[in-house]
Amino acid sequence: MALSLGSALATKVYLGATEVSQAYLGATQVYTSVPPSFLLDDYTGAAAGYSLRNLSSSWTTSDVVEVRRSSDNATSGFTATEVSDGTMLAWVGTGGTDNGFVTTWYDQSGNTNNAVQATTTKQPKIVSAGAVVVENSKPALSFDGGDYFQDTFAIGTTNTGFIVGKTQVPDAFLDDIAVVNGNNIRTLSATEVRYATNSGAGGSTLIHTVPSGTWNNQNLISYISDSANSQVGVNGSATTGSVGSPTNVTGVTIGAAQNGNAGVAGTMQEVIVYPSNQLSNTFNIEANINTEYSIYTQEFSEEAQNYFNRLNGAGDTTYTAYKQPLANYIDSLVALGGAYWDDMLSATSFVGVGIQGITVPLRDGMTVPTNNNFVAADLDTLTGLKGGNTKELATGISDNQLTTSNASASVYATEAATTGAHLSNDFNNGAINLRVGSPTFVSLRGLATNTSIVTAGVTGLIGLTRNTNTDLDGRASQTNVTEANSGQIPRNKEIFVLSRNAAQFADSRLATYHLGTALDLATLEGLQDTLISEIAAV
Repeated sequence: MALSLGSALATKVYLGATEVSQAYLGATQVYTSVPPSFLLDDYTGAAAGYSLRNLSSSWTTSDVVEVRRSSDNATSGFTATEVSDGTMLAWVGTGGTDNGFVTTWYDQSGNTNNAVQATTTKQPKIVSAGAVVVENSKPALSFDGGDYFQDTFAIGTTNTGFIVGKTQVPDAFLDDIAVVNGNNIRTLSATEVRYATNSGAGGSTLIHTVPSGTWNNQNLISYISDSANSQVGVNGSATTGSVGSPTNVTGVTIGAAQNGNAGVAGTMQEVIVYPSNQLSNTFNIEANINTEYSIYTQEFSEEAQNYFNRLNGAGDTTYTAYKQPLANYIDSLVALGGAYWDDMLSATSFVGVGIQGITVPLRDGMTVPTNNNFVAADLDTLTGLKGGNTKELATGISDNQLTTSNASASVYATEAATTGAHLSNDFNNGAINLRVGSPTFVSLRGLATNTSIVTAGVTGLIGLTRNTNTDLDGRASQTNVTEANSGQIPRNKEIFVLSRNAAQFADSRLATYHLGTALDLATLEGLQDTLISEIAAV
């Protein structure tokens, strides 16, 4: 139950200095505290989790670090509460010569994969000159370029990592943020972070570009190592791609390369490693971490950011100027859900992107189209992709993936066609056709027909949808048309954009296309109208 003060909801209630879990107004309960959420409880299966905060509900009374004090080299363990409430500092000392060094960073996953450093000269500081080391007002470990931890445990060749750290070298050249044996995460230059696999024996590298000056600040760095499904990113933005020949990970080095070289000169606050691909949880895990440390402002939804990450992976940089219109379009589709998002089989945007982006699906998991012969000169960022002889986009979707009673297909033309096929495969009856010329064919898993659904000389959305085996609904020139049209057997042929499979190449220019289940074409056209107008206004 929520207790509000004006329009603001209370998140904590106190009686004097004591926080209470419930509050009553007379006999009516007006407040119940919400139990804290712990990252490793919400996203289970971590191989190791190191932090100066509590990551697990089972760890709230356990030590997060063991500390050696400089005055007499005595050691003692401290909980997350004791690190921040002054208990640890009082034990180490508050004088100008009092320093505290971490000998063990405890694993909160329950797997006892504790990160240790027995050599005193290689232990990072947690207390420096009588004060707790902090980064952005939170306790941190200070690394001097020669400090690091190591631990041995197996997480295989597929793994995911999250690191909160700050390098204090402006260009951070080859200073590791964290290293997983031969696979490592390094700030490669002033504007690059890399994930490299098997760096000592012919592996591969995935690089993400960041603005100059990024490494002077606290950052959240993440990576996924999973062959073609890999990515590396900073502060919620990532570059996807493929990495090859990863080593079979049998341990971690935190703060340096596995031999202790190329160490971080800066701070670290959290390292979490999963022995699996955590792409489906990455956005929420990063949100949890970012909420704790207030590192960056999350600008876009999970779905929009995922699209941008894949555009990065494709090498598209044009899209960055059009992020907001693209995000607005995606968020509108997500809000409608169903046929507009979850059940859509194939869709890309040809506006707001570069030539590399025309084959990047809007939703992760859609089949990736193939670009056959389009070049950069065929694409106008504001109006879309221009068709021409030999040029087509192979969707990877066949007509038998659309049913006779639940299907839709459309294109959005910004320049009208005089000939060819906007969207088609190899057959007439039972196929997918949006064709102009003589005769005009339109079909969607039904009888090909020359009807009042006009496709020649038309701009805007041109599409078909059917939610029954007997009728076909079409839309062109902002007008809906319904006619009797019997469903037919599929031809099991791939569907192409701007051609009919190496024939009947269209001369139109398209802003978008889609294939999927039945939907309201007028609604889709309205969203695409907005997308195009917002991109034009950038």
